[in-house]
Amino acid sequence: MHRCSRRRLLKQGLLGASLSVAYPAFLGRLVERAWASEDPSGSNGDFPILVVLQLDGGNDGLNTIVPVEDDEYRRVRPTLGVDAKSTLALGGGFGLHPNLRGLASLWERDRLAIVQAVGYPNPNRSHFRSTEIWHSGHFDPLPDTGWLGRALEQPGGSDHPTSGIAIADSRPLILDNHSLLGVTLRDPAAFRQPTWSLDPESAGDSEKLQEFLRRVESRARISAETVQEVLGRGRNSLPYPQTQLGNELSLVARFIAGRAPTRVYYLTQTGYDTHARQQTKHEELLQELGDGLAAFVDDLERNGDLDRVVLFAFSEFGRRVAENGSLGTDHGVAGPCFVVGSRVRSGLHGTAPSLAPETLLAGDVAPTTDFRSLYGELLDRWLGVPSRDVLGSAFPSLGVLA
Repeated sequence: MHRCSRRRLLKQGLLGASLSVAYPAFLGRLVERAWASEDPSGSNGDFPILVVLQLDGGNDGLNTIVPVEDDEYRRVRPTLGVDAKSTLALGGGFGLHPNLRGLASLWERDRLAIVQAVGYPNPNRSHFRSTEIWHSGHFDPLPDTGWLGRALEQPGGSDHPTSGIAIADSRPLILDNHSLLGVTLRDPAAFRQPTWSLDPESAGDSEKLQEFLRRVESRARISAETVQEVLGRGRNSLPYPQTQLGNELSLVARFIAGRAPTRVYYLTQTGYDTHARQQTKHEELLQELGDGLAAFVDDLERNGDLDRVVLFAFSEFGRRVAENGSLGTDHGVAGPCFVVGSRVRSGLHGTAPSLAPETLLAGDVAPTTDFRSLYGELLDRWLGVPSRDVLGSAFPSLGVLA
């Protein structure tokens, strides 16, 4: 039994890592809305789904999408540079890292779009701050909502009381919003509704707070039951790689196959902060990434779900152009993003990064595509939510979605 107080709720969010509710202005908006829908399992699941994968730590984009014809690349990376002959050809002077055969298979089947040199103005090389910017979709110093959380609050953004499912230990900012319920879990078998009692500190709180808690407890029970029901229905049609990413992608596919009442999923692959002895670690990560995404797409396709799913993969920043003295790379700026699915325009998008010294941004690849252009297209053309209402402005479309 967990004791909770108004102060604790406001500070930590309501239900921690199991079931979370955005807490800003929660008495004002959450209590009034009170999640009008009482049956989250009532949907037939026929709606577009967006899966967001963060390559956490700052992926080295230059060793992922290798500029095979660039002499400057070979000059500044005498040790870490990937041999051009070993890469998987993309055309246009670029090749995939040889461990990304899974991604290469998606490329060959027109299931992969690569957007080059993605970033944002006035870049920040802090993991925390850059992730905050990517998750919130704006540059306010203290963002309290995520771009997907805001999207799902818009009219037509969500027909369900669940704002998103995060495969994580704690609720990510990207899904935070002011009024919708969200599920955060790592292990479905351990997902249970929490229990608590109000401590004496809360005795003076209003009846609205106590009513709010009763409603949340009811919603927690429904959501926990729904998770188990959905996963009971959902089945993977093929085995996945036995990696953390493979296991988590297989879980997302089960949610989708089981018709979970949500339009957005978020998960991460960690380990990309490769300051030292990068080569082996990065090779392992890319192997996991390519194999996991290939299995995910094949699974969705066999289950008849691929046409309603788009996966978007990003990293909070790239790495510096030159290798460092520890056989690694330090925090950079721009890097590639991936958009995966049957509804993408396969190919290289955006302007290719230049490694000429005079074009670099303090030693880094300069961004040529604002990440909000990608967000705008995913909102407008996939989720059906006006991007201007979420991002505050309109951004040029890249033509990534068919």
